[in-house]
Amino acid sequence: MKVSIVNALTLALIAGVKVAEACSLFDNCRCTMADGSINNDITTAACASKRTAADLDGSDSTAYTITTDSSNTATCQSGFVGKDDLTLDNCDFRERCTAAGATGSDSLCTNAN
Repeated sequence: MKVSIVNALTLALIAGVKVAEACSLFDNCRCTMADGSINNDITTAACASKRTAADLDGSDSTAYTITTDSSNTATCQSGFVGKDDLTLDNCDFRERCTAAGATGSDSLCTNAN
């Protein structure tokens, strides 16, 4: 059976979109605006939302807490509950950013390494 070029290109496009939208786990995340800037207030709200959803409010867990770097940029950090490492899912965090008012197309997530 022959596969047409159009079908092959369509499949490639679909595969490319799925790769671009892939979810993964990260050590830290920030919320972005449409212009690519990081929004500290929205990052803080999204991180607090994640911490509340994980039932960590009032605990001494280091997971889903805000840190700031030397330029005062807020970052939501992964962390531990006991020996369990709780990482950040970029797709979940992006949705939390959007719910908190972010206008960027994605969250900015990285790993510590």
